[in-house]
Amino acid sequence: MEPVLNLRRKIKLAYEQAPWRIELRRGVWLLLIIVVCAALAAFYTDISARTNALGRTIQQMQLNMNSAYSLRFEPDPDAIVPIEELNMQIAALRLQLAQLTNRQAMQVALNRAGYKEAQPENVIYLAVPGYQPVSTAELASQNPPTFVAPVSPTMLYNDSLLDAIQGGWKRISDMVQSGVLP
Repeated sequence: MEPVLNLRRKIKLAYEQAPWRIELRRGVWLLLIIVVCAALAAFYTDISARTNALGRTIQQMQLNMNSAYSLRFEPDPDAIVPIEELNMQIAALRLQLAQLTNRQAMQVALNRAGYKEAQPENVIYLAVPGYQPVSTAELASQNPPTFVAPVSPTMLYNDSLLDAIQGGWKRISDMVQSGVLP
């Protein structure tokens, strides 16, 4: 009977996996699932971005096909205007505003109008009654900085880490013995 049990045990041990191999297999499967999910999420994001760009192109084409006026033209206030067209009109107007208010365009317009850059000696300041000037911020104190001697860690900690842990355990055990729980 003993040899049969011994033989069964040997067969069972031969086919049984070591615990670290079982955990390794579980970890690999979990990692594989995470990688597959990340790949699917990246694929979904890429497809969504492409679809969004294509949809925007289609909307633009539909507006160009159905629109009889330029985006800079003022439409009839009573007409119903799609939100996409309004957004594009706003974007076009913002672009036009940016082009008109950039530094070079402003400089050319001012020169054409006859304006000249003011020199500091030509500026005349007027006293306005009741005006409270804004106080200026004090960026640095007038007093020279005082330096404090640096404290080195050796001055603060004169125990080793092991001594500190033992002291902490001793304090906790004293508190438990006296009936006060931490």
